[in-house]
Amino acid sequence: MTPDPAQVDRLLAETVWLRRLARSLVAGRDTADDVVQETLLRACQSPLHAVQNLRGWLGVVAASVARRFARTERRLGRRLQALPAPAPAPSAAEVVARTALQRDVMDAALRLREPYRSAVLLRFQGELGYAAIAARLDVPIETVRTRIKRALQMLREDLDARHGDTKAWALPMLGAGW
Repeated sequence: MTPDPAQVDRLLAETVWLRRLARSLVAGRDTADDVVQETLLRACQSPLHAVQNLRGWLGVVAASVARRFARTERRLGRRLQALPAPAPAPSAAEVVARTALQRDVMDAALRLREPYRSAVLLRFQGELGYAAIAARLDVPIETVRTRIKRALQMLREDLDARHGDTKAWALPMLGAGW
């Protein structure tokens, strides 16, 4: 519904009053401006020709809008409080340790003999699927699966021998791309 010019003039005459009212209803100038805007939008969509007390009508609508905004803010606050705290950024020492471990894993992968080295590098560094690796190496998919399975076993054995056990090298690698 498009407001008629007389209705627009009535609303414009009340905007200063409406802005003061909105600022008294909510905290923050931006939120008050949002209340004013939403109230004026509702007014433009309503037939105001029958409204005798425009300020009273605008006050009721503005209060309703302000309550809705407050409810939305409370809900958002509860949702934000329910989120887990962000993990602290790793220290420089942790980054160095993880990078050294990644290098150990990559060195171990490069020490693998062919055809295991190519299969595991294409899978995890090249991020190729089994079918793509099979096509690239011109071998059956089951051969690729077997090579990767054996390569991973050889990597585990090599890294376990160097680091003591799987937990010493595998847990820090989680989330590191390998």
